[in-house]
Amino acid sequence: SLLIDVALGNTLPHIAVKHLVGGGVDSSQKPKGATLGIRGTEGFGVAYAKCCCPLPGDSIEGYLSQEKGLVVHRDNCRNLMELKEQPERLMSLQWEDEVDRTYPVGLRIEVENKRGMIAVLATRLSSIGLNIERIATQNKDVQFTFVDLELQVSSRIHLAKVMKRLRTVEGVRKVTRSARR
Repeated sequence: SLLIDVALGNTLPHIAVKHLVGGGVDSSQKPKGATLGIRGTEGFGVAYAKCCCPLPGDSIEGYLSQEKGLVVHRDNCRNLMELKEQPERLMSLQWEDEVDRTYPVGLRIEVENKRGMIAVLATRLSSIGLNIERIATQNKDVQFTFVDLELQVSSRIHLAKVMKRLRTVEGVRKVTRSARR
């Protein structure tokens, strides 16, 4: 049962409480209180999926993993679709209004294949207070190169501002959020 899962470490105590307070109602009649808020300060019991890099502002869903606890995914994540075969391990989540930390996100920038483009991108990001956590390049063709970056941003809105800023750089053809990092 649920309490045995808590004792074995398969379920986090605060999640078990949510289920118990919800009173075992079937999923088609979930009360509004059954959605767990994510604040970003939960600690070891909550992990953020590396496959989809959820950000505050994204629609999210949780998966109860025996190894990692509650894993937060974007609700349109391909990996989460595969996990839907185990509905008892899925949990309705939403971001709290106040989330005060940064999260990793991947960006793919298609740039003209000319000297100094990476330096220009790095300078532009640095000027708005962002560090590049990881960078890789991949030639698309003779004319264009993909630059894959990993950054830390605070929200989906913050990411949109960063992407808009990068699109103004001369030589940048396209900026998209990466599905994986």
